[in-house]
Amino acid sequence: MILGLLFNIGVIVTVVWLIVWLVRRFTSTDLGRRDSFGSSGGTSGPREILQGRYARGEITREQFHEILADINL
Repeated sequence: MILGLLFNIGVIVTVVWLIVWLVRRFTSTDLGRRDSFGSSGGTSGPREILQGRYARGEITREQFHEILADINL
């Protein structure tokens, strides 16, 4: 009887943990991107987004500096 109670409590704890894990996993501020560059829990500014794109190789060095100059205006 005690073993059954412990088993039920274990199942409940596991289900709650799984729900919490799924909610944390699928609620991201970066719309599906899972990189940690510049993510402090909030939204990233334009400079952080630009640095991330440059770091991932999406834009060239020249494009980076050109866009950075536009942002700073």
